[in-house]
Amino acid sequence: KSCRDQSENREKRDSISMKSENSSDQNQDSNSNQPMNVLLNREIFKTSLKLHALRVPTSKCTQLVKSLKGKLVQQNKLKTVIPDLDPEKRIIVLGQKIQNSSQLPDSCTSLLKSNEIDFIDHTVELGYDDFSAEDAIKLILPPALTEKGTPTSYESVGHIAHLNLRSEYDPYKFQIAQILLDKNPRLKTIVNKTGKIENEFRVFPMELLGGDPSLETELKESKCTFKFDFGEVYWNSRLQEEHDRLVKKFKKTDVIFDMFAGVGPFAVPAAKNVGCLVYANDLNPKSFHYLNENAKINKVEKLIQTFNLDARDFATKILKGDETNKPKDVNHIVMNLPAMAVEFLDVFRGIYENSPAERPLPSIHCYGFSNAPDPKADIVVQAEKFLGGKIVPLDVHNVRNVAPFKEMLCLSFVLPKEIAFLSSDLKRKQEGEEPLQKKPKSEENDSDKIE
Repeated sequence: KSCRDQSENREKRDSISMKSENSSDQNQDSNSNQPMNVLLNREIFKTSLKLHALRVPTSKCTQLVKSLKGKLVQQNKLKTVIPDLDPEKRIIVLGQKIQNSSQLPDSCTSLLKSNEIDFIDHTVELGYDDFSAEDAIKLILPPALTEKGTPTSYESVGHIAHLNLRSEYDPYKFQIAQILLDKNPRLKTIVNKTGKIENEFRVFPMELLGGDPSLETELKESKCTFKFDFGEVYWNSRLQEEHDRLVKKFKKTDVIFDMFAGVGPFAVPAAKNVGCLVYANDLNPKSFHYLNENAKINKVEKLIQTFNLDARDFATKILKGDETNKPKDVNHIVMNLPAMAVEFLDVFRGIYENSPAERPLPSIHCYGFSNAPDPKADIVVQAEKFLGGKIVPLDVHNVRNVAPFKEMLCLSFVLPKEIAFLSSDLKRKQEGEEPLQKKPKSEENDSDKIE
């Protein structure tokens, strides 16, 4: 599909590459958060494509096209059948691999011999609009990079395309962004991930490569509408299948406890599609803002109670209760913070200490990462370490591979009774602390005396 004159276009490509490298350097010296106005040289895409074709009677065109399956031109946007100067005939354009008539099927060669059809030369003038995004990006990259693959994949987040380009593509990143904008009309903004997620709000650093600088977007997922600023909250469109999988486990009568709710990818579908009551929390004020907005957009604000707390404080407030809140019973606890959710499992130690023994125990769905040889066994070990007791898994689901030898998993289990009802004294003892000593009754009485 690389339809170009190699020597001429290599010179054009090298020229644009040098311009790109210089522009990239200038961009880094100025404001790295703003895209450069780097012009994509569309002249390098102009080329003549020399092919062969068949001039055939209109009445035989459809039958011949079927017999030529796999032998027709496949260049993006090129038509396989075009009109001829003779209104009674059509031109069937053949692929680049067809160099002579002997490569045609018998149905064609017999007609050629009887002069009912003609094997002719056919030249097509190609321009930028005739190239797919992949072919256009290949043309601006040096062969050493195209051998490693063409960086055309991206995560679609509403009107935003989120790239994760390797450093070797940096000199060409602005041209890549422009091509993606040109070839995908629904895209308005191109951003590129520039580092790992290392902040408490799970927001990754990014740079704007092209298009509209606004990162507030709106999208549909799981029959719900979500609105958020992609630069200020965490969102991963690749997790839609996982969101749906877990929500399908919920029943209308269930109460959901979402500790790291984000903008609501679990909470909103659970309320809207299932009818669950949801307690949803996120520490990020921006996520909390959009969580409330998404509840309103989807008309489930009466089913979702939102909180902007640390997850441990949230668990204590709702599950254990305090001076102003009675403990709430929940059926499912969602812990969607794979980088550290297991570390929060210790909050459930003694969470029901002062509750009736018959209080129902919730199912916990805890997400985590593992690079161990047996990831499913490892995530159980991780969870037991922080929970402080044995777990009987209901399910260990492999969500996705996030990097070589690194898996994202969801561990589902019922909160063990001995953990939930753990006494404060036993908890302190297990943690290496001395149990609190009660004062003798006489001392308690003395302390109440007025001097």
